[in-house]
Amino acid sequence: HRQGIIRGVPLDLSKEEITKEIILPFEISSGRRLNRRVSNSNNPSDANYVLSKTVAITFKGQALPKYLHLFWVRYEVYPFVAKVLSCSSCLRLGHSYIQCKSSPRCSHCEENRHAEDVQCPKANLPPICANCCGPHKPNDSSCPELFKQKQMREL
Repeated sequence: HRQGIIRGVPLDLSKEEITKEIILPFEISSGRRLNRRVSNSNNPSDANYVLSKTVAITFKGQALPKYLHLFWVRYEVYPFVAKVLSCSSCLRLGHSYIQCKSSPRCSHCEENRHAEDVQCPKANLPPICANCCGPHKPNDSSCPELFKQKQMREL
């Protein structure tokens, strides 16, 4: 199976309408509307998810069509690239905290996590990335290991 996404699909169309009304010579396994994260400006960690105009479609087989028609509107099909998972416990890439088997780590010094009321003893030093040992936090978008993982997912 291969997943693709289409953008700009009206919000009033249901999942059933979308999968039933798509016109193309490929067989569709499933379709789902993606959610968009909306942060509260006062507290960025307090976020809500709302429906987006992007729909993920799973096609049977390995071929991905270049476009499809839905209610006589042509939509370009883009390859679906899943986000790289990042563990909030051990701070490594490739899994979430639910599957984590490692010890929790400090996001600044990469050592075992400190007690909640204790500041990291290395807070005055540059952070250390748990993925590449570079001078940045593990969730930094400039991490070369994160970039490498993203590129591998796009293949």
